[in-house]
Amino acid sequence: MARTVGQQRQARLWFARIGVFCLAFSGAPAVAQTQISASVPDEFPHVSFGAPARVATTRVDTALGATIVTFTTGARLIVKSTRSAPGQVVVIASFGAGRSGVPDHLVHALWATTLMPLGGTTKLSYADLDQWQKTSGHPVNVTFVAGVSAFQLQGDAPSSDLRTELALLTAYARDPGFGPEMSEKIAMVGPMIATQIEGDPAAEFARAVQHVMVGLRYQELPGRADIAATTGKELPELLRASLAMAPDVAVVGDISVEDAIWATADTLAAGDLRPTGRWVRASVMPPPPRREPIIVEHRRAEGDGWFGEYWRLPDEVRKPRLSAVAEVAAAVVQDRLQREAKLNSSPATQPVVSASVPIELAGGAAFGIAIKIPPSAVTATRNRITCIVGELARGSIESELFKRARLAVIASRVAEQSSNAWAARQLTLVLRAPGMTQVIPQESDVTSITPAAVSRFLKTYLLGQRPRVITAFPEVRVAIAYVSNPPGRKP
Repeated sequence: MARTVGQQRQARLWFARIGVFCLAFSGAPAVAQTQISASVPDEFPHVSFGAPARVATTRVDTALGATIVTFTTGARLIVKSTRSAPGQVVVIASFGAGRSGVPDHLVHALWATTLMPLGGTTKLSYADLDQWQKTSGHPVNVTFVAGVSAFQLQGDAPSSDLRTELALLTAYARDPGFGPEMSEKIAMVGPMIATQIEGDPAAEFARAVQHVMVGLRYQELPGRADIAATTGKELPELLRASLAMAPDVAVVGDISVEDAIWATADTLAAGDLRPTGRWVRASVMPPPPRREPIIVEHRRAEGDGWFGEYWRLPDEVRKPRLSAVAEVAAAVVQDRLQREAKLNSSPATQPVVSASVPIELAGGAAFGIAIKIPPSAVTATRNRITCIVGELARGSIESELFKRARLAVIASRVAEQSSNAWAARQLTLVLRAPGMTQVIPQESDVTSITPAAVSRFLKTYLLGQRPRVITAFPEVRVAIAYVSNPPGRKP
């Protein structure tokens, strides 16, 4: 799923700094990852998960190059053999409805689900798992992601350890360790996360953007009040019912289809018939822009801050062609802003421009421009953005500028789509929502785009529209979601 630019990447760095969170694949949610080394499968305490599941149906999707399998226990599998990373395999097991299905009274604790691996299992504490890391030589791992439409247990491992990797994920799904150790970890880590976020304008800015554009349920960075209100005792109610459901499993990498089916049948799909769910696309309806600012405190004493303007995009932008146009338009605006900054010897960090089109979240698409600047440069920056967007929307796109931008998008897509992790995420969507096949991006979506299409996009969706303005500066309260004068409209 497309995400909102560098702010989210920056946000995840705060989790990495405290030693419990890590920066995962680009654009993915902030996650806690436990590195584990299992000696051999028969030494793993969770050896058997019931009778191996029998295959009910098998179908080959030639367009995707993938095999789709349903098991008699309700579990489903999509597997794709690749040589993108020789000898390696990526696994994603999806359960339930994720963030979209969480009751309102538990939304405040969603941030803590990323710490779920730290609770270990009923048979292995986190300390036991840490000991395994020090003594064995077959690395497997587990990551928990609270996604928009599913909770996910993810991992990657050598292909020879696929069965061990799947056994580990199954143990976390069926026998999670929701004991006192889990609450203690949350109590220890929570205040550290809050302090890290509040200690830098970039993190505060990222949280403000998420809150304004997708709301509390879907924002990844928590507020201090939500952290303080979370005890860890919420996790069983948050996760147990979802983890008890039949999983949808994606296996991508240097593995045969037969081996992937066997390993899944013996682990995540094994045992009794489990309940299945129906995928429903989540939607978000954030509050409309306000003329008066919403105020958030920021504690840092000095330095530059972040300024951003964000335009909400209609749901039609998720169509492959229009989504690609939005992506190239963002690259064009970013290139133009960066070159102007160099010509003017601007001391600020390079601008970050994005077209965020979350496939799973209706109403969450947005076009954003974020720039690190001193507080004194706000007015000039707003005027510069207005001028540039207006010129580009009216068709003033230089040929070389457009070629650079389009090439940058193509290169980014090629790099991203060559990874097993990207393929696993896309195939997970296809497995859970077959209609999503049509929204998987293709290189041809970009190569056919013209400057006229970019100008038309900017004119239709930005010119004359009111952006949400978000700022985060040191020793200044953060004003978010007030309405600025849109490009092309006079004050």
